[in-house]
Parts: sequence; structure tokens; C-alpha cells
Amino acid sequence: MAWGEDEKSFAYLHWFTKQLSETNPGSRVVLETDGGQKFVRLFIAFGACICGFNYCRPLLFMDAAHLKSKYLGHLMAATGPNGDNGNVLKLFSTDANWKWFMEHLREVISPQRQLTFVSDRGSGLVNQIPVVFPGAYHGWCYWHMTNNVNACLPKSAKTYTNYVLKLFEKCAYANTHVEFKESWYNLMLEEREMPIIVMVDKIRLKLMEMMCTRREESVTLFDWRGVVSKNGN
Repeated sequence: MAWGEDEKSFAYLHWFTKQLSETNPGSRVVLETDGGQKFVRLFIAFGACICGFNYCRPLLFMDAAHLKSKYLGHLMAATGPNGDNGNVLKLFSTDANWKWFMEHLREVISPQRQLTFVSDRGSGLVNQIPVVFPGAYHGWCYWHMTNNVNACLPKSAKTYTNYVLKLFEKCAYANTHVEFKESWYNLMLEEREMPIIVMVDKIRLKLMEMMCTRREESVTLFDWRGVVSKNGN
């Protein structure tokens, strides 16, 4: 009740997306309806996130989560890591299919960038990434694959299960020691239960807070006002 009614939340979407576009220059906001009345799907990429991704690694983690509000649905997201392994590019969409989502993603990314995608190997992404982004690389998410392996193992034989999962971990990390963290899914646990307009605005506020915190940390940790002399001191 504190978040408002789901029906009224959908009714505010036209106004809300218009305000987002006007107050966030460079953003891509696409609201699709059936005859102008019934909600179909929504895509949002904030201008600041789009700009920031141009200075980061061309790596995108793709994921989707089930929404738990009255009308359910899905929340799809593309997240890119920055130099500090934080999240930079967040594009999110509700109730879309991966083809529609990937086509809008293509519109906000420089065509010169050679992208690498990481996903849970869902059939929609496996089929659509080569179509929308021909030539892009596609890797599998270790966390999701571990869950798939675990689901096939006997629940009663805990020692055996742990042994097999350890072997799988050694195979997966044969060439790297980077710790995996399923950040986007965990970050959106509370928002998934909210009415759509509250959910979208909560995500916007979290992105603003993350960007502000990083800007303050960069000022605190590094003194950019110093002068570099010719001898490098």
C-alpha cells in the first residue's frame, strides 16, 4: 500500500517516461503500448550510463529476473563492469523478449566496439546475440552453470556433490582467479516486488547514488590537482 496501486502505476508511465527523456539528456526511453492503452514493454538506458560505458571494457553481463508485483513479468538487464569492477552500463526492460531488448541495446552502443556477452546460456540470448550482434563473443555465466550442475547431482550425497562442484570450479577458473558475483540480481531483490513506476524510479535512484559515491571516492582517493614535472616527480 505504501508503494501505491499497480493499476495507477501503469497509468503514470506515459508521464513518467516523458519526464525521464526530458530530464536525462542522451537517454533512450522506449514505452510500447497496445493501441496506446495497454502496457506491452518498456526499455530504459540512461544517458549517463551510455556515456560511461564508452570508457569501459566492452563486456556486458545479460540477465533476467521474475517480477513479483501483482501483474508479474520479467526484468531484463545489461550490466557492464568499470575499472573497479563496479556496474556502469545498466539497460533494463520489462516484459520484453531478448530480440527486442538486444535491438534497442544496439542503438545505444558504438558500432565500432567488439562486444563480449556473458549470460546464463538461455535459449533467447543464444539465438539472438548472433543475429543482432554478429561477430560478438558470448561466454557462459559460471554462477548459473554451477546451479545447473548442482541441480543434476543427488541431494543426499553431500560429500560427492561438493567434490564434483570443486572439480567444476577448477575447470571454470583454470586461467583466472576473478571472483564472480551476481550483482544485478541481488541489487534488485526488493524492487522486483514493487509496482512498475516505483520499481523504475527506485532503479534510477540507485544508479544516481552509485555514480555519486564513485565520484566522491575518486576525489578522496586521488589528488588530480597535482602537476607532473618533466622528470616524472
